[in-house]
Amino acid sequence: MGKGKVKDFLSSVQEEGFQAVLESDCVPKVVTSLADVVTTESTSLLLGSIIGAAAPRVNSVRMNYLQKRFEKRIETALEIMQNKIRSVYKELHADRETGC
Repeated sequence: MGKGKVKDFLSSVQEEGFQAVLESDCVPKVVTSLADVVTTESTSLLLGSIIGAAAPRVNSVRMNYLQKRFEKRIETALEIMQNKIRSVYKELHADRETGC
């Protein structure tokens, strides 16, 4: 496997793992359990509820960020292609005028 393919594979595994953790029902339970050790039960329930409600939104923000970044890369690639097409067109047009 090439170096780029391994990097892409690891990146996709990381993204899927991160998304699975954020969308998991276990996250609020884990936070509640950890908070039980440190705080009172009512505080830990509050923290668990807040994190349980926030985790899907955090994932949504992350996915929006990745989508915007992808769109920006596509726009940049299209601009580069458009500039190259223009330069080829100008060269062709110049060659026709000079008769070469």
